[in-house]
Amino acid sequence: MNLNNFLKEINTKDINDCNQEEIKNILQIRNEEKIRKNMFNSSLISLVSHREWVKKFKNNKKNFFFGIFLKEKLIGGLGLKNYDQQFNHVDWAFYISDKDNKIGLGASVEYFSLEYIFTNFNINSLFCYVLTSNSEVLKLHNKFGFKKIDLDNDFNKRYNYDNIQNVQRLILTKESWNFRKKNIKKKYF
Repeated sequence: MNLNNFLKEINTKDINDCNQEEIKNILQIRNEEKIRKNMFNSSLISLVSHREWVKKFKNNKKNFFFGIFLKEKLIGGLGLKNYDQQFNHVDWAFYISDKDNKIGLGASVEYFSLEYIFTNFNINSLFCYVLTSNSEVLKLHNKFGFKKIDLDNDFNKRYNYDNIQNVQRLILTKESWNFRKKNIKKKYF
């Protein structure tokens, strides 16, 4: 399967529209070792804790979560956090189940997600926070035009993570994405 085929078969579903089986599958994916080791909190997530987490997205105007599907199969998650309409920015992250990950799928999900976010949310800046040990994701974000910037003072408060020397903050602006996306699509898709 080439990357263009992946791109055509990716879609998302708001967690508020997911059925109970999909919500349980999201928990299984969140608890995969490879995903947990790249999160700020790498502890196993209980079903009770997961259900409380899901409830936080009901009628929430600042935080969103979407299941990522390849064809009809749930393969990962896309999260948006701290959506700020006044300053037109949001933090984002995505992950793909290790069981379903194929070469090129990460790049396809990244392209799909960036198009989705910049099209459907009124933002000028997209931020993400990546553990420095996650070189694979740092390399992927770099290919898509993300630039490293300094951490802000609110990082610990928002993410409850004290080990900031192990985190890189990245930014992609809408202007930069609009400039780069045609070349990225031509090169990879």
